[in-house]
Amino acid sequence: MGVFVYGTLTDPDRVAAVLDDWSFVPDAVRRGAHRVDGRYPTLAPGGETAGRLLRTAATDALDRYEGVESGLYRRGSRSTR
Repeated sequence: MGVFVYGTLTDPDRVAAVLDDWSFVPDAVRRGAHRVDGRYPTLAPGGETAGRLLRTAATDALDRYEGVESGLYRRGSRSTR
């Protein structure tokens, strides 16, 4: 699965600490959302955000890292553009 990342998970060392099997695809841009910096970077409607496409099957590990259960992060699909 390809996952668009735009914060700490754009750093290969950070990704290697979270995932065993992964790769990056060339840089990507998320159109329709801009980055808002704060305690945790988030995306808000409008504009665009530079990031990377992270390929991994271990989305459960990404969800744990990002705190999905605590509501800190929500993974969307392309259809949520």
